[in-house]
Amino acid sequence: MTIGLLQINDTKAQLFHAGTYQFLRRTCAKYRIALAQKQAEEEKQQLEDEAHVNSRLAAVGEMAAGIAHEINNPLTGVIGFSELILERDICRRPQKRHLGYFRRAAGVLLILSKGC
Repeated sequence: MTIGLLQINDTKAQLFHAGTYQFLRRTCAKYRIALAQKQAEEEKQQLEDEAHVNSRLAAVGEMAAGIAHEINNPLTGVIGFSELILERDICRRPQKRHLGYFRRAAGVLLILSKGC
């Protein structure tokens, strides 16, 4: 005979009193309920932990996007003005060379910041 989680091999009739079987059935039913509640609580805690980690990761992602945006704004200005000055040919050769360096460095930083 199987009672809840227990299996009782009762080869003889009426090995236990009928009240004992009822007690075992009720006890096993309560145990099953308690076990299910414990498993549900553990699953709930695991989901809450995962949600907490995900919210922290989202916050880090938003922060990284904000930092990248703050880096991109001035870099775009450096690139734009250096190209404008180089196109208009309003500076001398050594200055052009330095502007070219600035423009390339700003371009590299811009590419790197977009990878964040």
